[in-house]
Amino acid sequence: MLVLAIANGRQAGGGHVLAPEALLDDGLLEIGILPDLPPGERASALHRLLHEGKVSLWRRSITARLPWVELTADEPVRVNLDGEPISAQTLRFEILPGALEACLPEQTPVLRKV
Repeated sequence: MLVLAIANGRQAGGGHVLAPEALLDDGLLEIGILPDLPPGERASALHRLLHEGKVSLWRRSITARLPWVELTADEPVRVNLDGEPISAQTLRFEILPGALEACLPEQTPVLRKV
C-alpha cells in the first residue's frame, strides 16, 4: 500500500485533511487505504491527497468506518503515529468513546448533529 490513514479527526499533521467526513464523537475511525500505484501515478496521487483531502478519490482506494482496526504483518511495519515513528508487527487502533474531553463551539462541524 502507498498510504494508510486511520483518523478520528479530520486533519493530520500540518493541517492536511485526510478524513473530511470524520466526527470526533461518533465512535468510529475513518480508514482510507490507497494501494501502491505505478511509479508514474504516485506523485500525482499523493499531491491530490494532500491538497484535496480524500483517499477515496482514487479508483482502487478502500475506505471504511470502523470502531477498531488491527494490522498484522510478517515483518515490522513502520508507522507515523501522530508525528511519532513506531514500528511493530501487530498494530491495533481503536476508539475509546468519551475518553477525550474537549471544549468546542456549539456549531462545530466535527461533532454529530443532535
